[in-house]
Amino acid sequence: MPFLVSLGFGLLLAVAIVQSYLAKPEFVSAHPFNVAWIFLSILLTCSWVAINREAVGATDVARGVGFGIASCLFAFFLQQIVNGDVFRRVAGNDPDFGGYFLLGLGAAVCQVFGKWAALLLVLRRSQGRARHDIISMGLGVGLGFAMAEIVVIGQGLIARSAALTPPALLSLMERFSAGGFHVYSGAAIAIAIATRRIRWIVGILMLHTVADGLAGAQGHVMHQSQLILEFVFLILTGVSWWLYDRARRTLREPEPLPRPTLAEG
Repeated sequence: MPFLVSLGFGLLLAVAIVQSYLAKPEFVSAHPFNVAWIFLSILLTCSWVAINREAVGATDVARGVGFGIASCLFAFFLQQIVNGDVFRRVAGNDPDFGGYFLLGLGAAVCQVFGKWAALLLVLRRSQGRARHDIISMGLGVGLGFAMAEIVVIGQGLIARSAALTPPALLSLMERFSAGGFHVYSGAAIAIAIATRRIRWIVGILMLHTVADGLAGAQGHVMHQSQLILEFVFLILTGVSWWLYDRARRTLREPEPLPRPTLAEG
């Protein structure tokens, strides 16, 4: 079942990319790098799975990708409500630095909740499963979330006729950092669910708030070098990897079920 869900949502992403071309064929033909950027960003994000320090197979991770894609779409819908109608009233139409961090908190809550809900659904039968299954699903959901976010951003750029000039290194670096954060936050949340240790979720929520707060403030109340900001995002991704690695060490193999006695038949 998880594999079929992943296959279905994977096809949905493919349809979304094709739809972007059909909506703006002349623009895409003139600027093919906009489509190449989507695939390059996804490829860079996949590299984080390869260095996760846990032996997981591509098929095992792929089972969680569809749930991650669904969680991203759900989180973005929820974010429109929370930040668009609720937090925006508090932050105002012209927020200060604190206001952008409040909006960052709103984005973080929605996106962490989306991953948590997807993982709770897919891991509800995971008690007694091997740690390999829990980590694989977490990485898969995080990867799917990142892939969906990349396609949504790429679609938005094409819809606005915003051409990307190759090699667009800073833009790819930003997606590389964000992708790594989503991959490892998904794994950390999966472990938090399996071990019932909320501190890993709290840590991810705090990092997410800082990242989204800085991203929102940039160009408005903060005018920092984009290269420096990308290095800050990369550091935050490194901290998310550290949190995941700490959480991974607390996840033990389940105890084998006791053999039935003769009296139990």
